[in-house]
Amino acid sequence: MYIIGITGSVASGKSTIATQMAKELNCKVVSTDSFLYTNSELTMRNLQDRKGFPESYDVAALREFLTKLADGLPQKVPVYSHKSFDILPDVMTEYENCEQLILEGVGIGLVRDLISRLIFLDVDLGVAYKWYKLRYEKMINCSRTDPDSYFHQFVDLNPEVIEEFGRDTWININEKNYFKNILPLKDSADEVWTIDDQHIVLNKEFF
Repeated sequence: MYIIGITGSVASGKSTIATQMAKELNCKVVSTDSFLYTNSELTMRNLQDRKGFPESYDVAALREFLTKLADGLPQKVPVYSHKSFDILPDVMTEYENCEQLILEGVGIGLVRDLISRLIFLDVDLGVAYKWYKLRYEKMINCSRTDPDSYFHQFVDLNPEVIEEFGRDTWININEKNYFKNILPLKDSADEVWTIDDQHIVLNKEFF
């Protein structure tokens, strides 16, 4: 099985590009988010502030999924919800007969040795933060009438408090994880795509 990996910072456009590429190649996409531990498991392991870091993933499950699927065995994968900010209970996506697969996410480094073609999305961190902030604010606004949303807990907070929480999350989690675990993958990538602040791919470098 030929595995295309797509990685980059949080809010760099990984999911969007993976979805577009999957349509062109007529293949399926799976996110490394699907292999995150549940929020309750992260809390039990005292990792609630480390989501996205290597230790927050069920690495054995991710590797088993990829190797068994490559062997032709049908597999089921949990579904991660950005609305609930958690793995959905009792919801699975099935994968089978995959000659090609796109794996996207910040956890690509955990299975770099299984990736056939790695694409690194090179986005200015200031731009990525702007996109993250817009997505974060949109999730909060959409949750105002949705008490089941993880972000509903923020709707009555002062806007300055909401902005500070988002900024702290970016600096202490997303940015730290990027420099330590994601950016180093740029050196081993097969392709580096430079993306501008309009989500346009300006350049593709092949190695």
